[in-house]
Formats: sequence, structure tokens, C-alpha cells
Amino acid sequence: MSLESGPFMTMVTLGLAGFVIFPWQALIGALLTPSATAWWACRFGMHLPRHKVMMAATPATGVE
Repeated sequence: MSLESGPFMTMVTLGLAGFVIFPWQALIGALLTPSATAWWACRFGMHLPRHKVMMAATPATGVE
């Protein structure tokens, strides 16, 4: 690999070299955590009454 190939090819080469030694369990865990968190937040957020959310936000913002 030479310096003339540019930063893109350098990053591709280093990325592939690092991906080979990266444990796949850690990759799956890192990807599953944000998707599961977003799913649960959406699931529980749909059942919140909108007026209770606004009442809770009113003291924090100072808007009446």
C-alpha cells in the first residue's frame, strides 16, 4: 500500500484489517442495543397521554 492511493483506500484497508479481528459478538451487541432501545422507547411512548407530558414539561420550561 502506498501513500499515493489516498486516504480513502487507506481507511478501507485499515477498516478491513480491523474488521477481521473484531469479535462478531461485540458487533451484534452494539447494533442490537440502539435498535432495541429505540423500539422500546417508541412502544412505551405511544401509551403516554399527551397532556401529562405537557404538564410535566411546564415547570421545567417556565411556560404556562
